[in-house]
Amino acid sequence: MDDVVGVPGEEFLKGNPGFEPRQRRGHVLDQWNEGAGQVTVIKAGVPLATIQTYHRELKSQTAGEGDFSMRFSRYAPVPGAEQSKILKTLGKHATEEE
Repeated sequence: MDDVVGVPGEEFLKGNPGFEPRQRRGHVLDQWNEGAGQVTVIKAGVPLATIQTYHRELKSQTAGEGDFSMRFSRYAPVPGAEQSKILKTLGKHATEEE
């Protein structure tokens, strides 16, 4: 997913938005200011599985002033450690259904 996050400049400088793409298996693609520096915009590539609850976190951390959008960009392989977790979860669900 290509994710675009816009936060008030002062919130970004305080470190409040908590948008660290590396913590979500992602990476920053671009960053810029809009509105004479009033808004910091970050464009990042982040897997959908790790970003699904981010909107709620962003609104909470910016007192409702942060903005967030997602757009599909590409499919990518799942890291080995994550594959193991997924397979264990699927295995549990399969045995529960039997």
